[in-house]
Amino acid sequence: MIKLSRSPNEFFENSGWSAKLFLEHAKQIHNYFGDELKVGRTVVHLNNCKIYVHHNGRSREYMTICDKKGNELHTFHYSESPDLVLKTLIDLVSV
Repeated sequence: MIKLSRSPNEFFENSGWSAKLFLEHAKQIHNYFGDELKVGRTVVHLNNCKIYVHHNGRSREYMTICDKKGNELHTFHYSESPDLVLKTLIDLVSV
């Protein structure tokens, strides 16, 4: 099991740290996946996916979903609908 340095509660209490542009997205993802999420300082693990904000030099306006090997699967701008991000993540996790 992955033991990381943060909790979802810490994330929300601190307005998402550097991921604050994705706060609404994070709330929806957390409501759906709950305890399956493992939150670290720079990454969120969810089953076979890793979720990063400002990955590979991108600005904090972008969130990237990678597989567990680090291959990029999808990148979203914060203006994307939280529903679309959640649906994409559900599809990626179920693969």
